[in-house]
Amino acid sequence: MLKMLTRLSFLFIIMVTALYAETEPVANAGDDQTIYIQHDGDPLTNTVNVTLDGSNSAGVSCNWSSSSNRDNLEGCEIQLTLIEGVYSYTLTVTGDDGTVSEPDDVTITVVAEPNQIPAAVISDPGEFQAEHSGNPLNDIASVFLDASTSSDADQDNITYLWNQISGNYIDLGTSNQSSLSFNAPPGVYGIRLTVTDSYGDFNQYEVTITVNQALNQNPTVAAGDDQNLEIEHDGDPNTIAVDAQ
Repeated sequence: MLKMLTRLSFLFIIMVTALYAETEPVANAGDDQTIYIQHDGDPLTNTVNVTLDGSNSAGVSCNWSSSSNRDNLEGCEIQLTLIEGVYSYTLTVTGDDGTVSEPDDVTITVVAEPNQIPAAVISDPGEFQAEHSGNPLNDIASVFLDASTSSDADQDNITYLWNQISGNYIDLGTSNQSSLSFNAPPGVYGIRLTVTDSYGDFNQYEVTITVNQALNQNPTVAAGDDQNLEIEHDGDPNTIAVDAQ
């Protein structure tokens, strides 16, 4: 009988121990996560949705805390919207008897949205010749620069800006298109193109424009044929001249 009671007591202890082990809360915050913000052409959409997943924990309720968030988050699965950065969250789980588990941490790394710098390209313009106007001060050349092959690898929208960086001042006119047209007198001019994408990243390309002097032919001299003229005798010694043509 005594042996029977001893065995029953031993079994009771085992059952209580097993029951306690089953109900002891355990926090499982899941694996660390690295999430990349996808490039979408809009710099304002710079967030990602993140799930804090403590569903593999043991207990009846979950509580998340973070040094970057003063509010505690209740629930085993929490949806967050995060921007670029590194975040650490701590999960604790409460058992049905009010016992609180040891904390478990998870680190969420949100990587910034990638963006490639656009390519600024100006087609080789060659040299330009001023047009002969009859007045050297008015001789000008029509200059055309083409940047239509500039591009962005991410297919983002790009803008253009042309500036003069050297030479005598010239009026560039409309300077925010993919091409540039202007008039310039003979001289050497530096022109810079800046191409900017929707994220503010930019690239520049510079060219030197040479406008040559207008072509001009040397004047010709025609004095006419040699002439032999005879002063006619008129009886007056004072009339000793003759008209030449």
